[in-house]
Amino acid sequence: MKQGNLFNKIQNYSCITEITKQEMDLFDSEFGEVCAIFVLDSTGFTRITREKGSLYFLYFVKNLRQKCIEIFADSNVIDYRFHADNVFAEFPDVESALECAKAIHEYFDSEKFMMNEYEHFQSCIGIGYGRGVRCDVEGVFGDEMNTTCKLGEDVAEAGETLLTESAYQSVRLPLERVSVASVEVRLCEK
Repeated sequence: MKQGNLFNKIQNYSCITEITKQEMDLFDSEFGEVCAIFVLDSTGFTRITREKGSLYFLYFVKNLRQKCIEIFADSNVIDYRFHADNVFAEFPDVESALECAKAIHEYFDSEKFMMNEYEHFQSCIGIGYGRGVRCDVEGVFGDEMNTTCKLGEDVAEAGETLLTESAYQSVRLPLERVSVASVEVRLCEK
């Protein structure tokens, strides 16, 4: 895995125009990579936190993180990070990201972690595929990451996994083989 401290390398430049094309190409060869991008956001975080408090919701976040760690340990995950009620991960291919998304949705569907009398914990997931640059602590940056974040955090609904166009185009298996009844996989335009 290509990693390094990208921000330390570029902090010596006060303006982007100071970086030559040759230097940009070197940064891209050192830090650039093509991967599947996975962005998960839990549902109901703001509402449940307002109703019952932050500590109440942290129980569900703890369960989400523990389950993701277990699922990622058995997968082809390149790297992953947690931030609040979000999970960010990179995989070598979209199929691996889809299998993890399916496992996460199935786990919370079957466990029925009830957040209140009528609602169980769920997540929304976006999956993208493309080139980005990796920063050691913060993960991948780039257009595909931005689009994937929008899908996972803003567009996908509870229990849903959405693919960017490039992720959809890169899937080598029929989508029927990677989706299950409880997980809707659909193409979402940028």
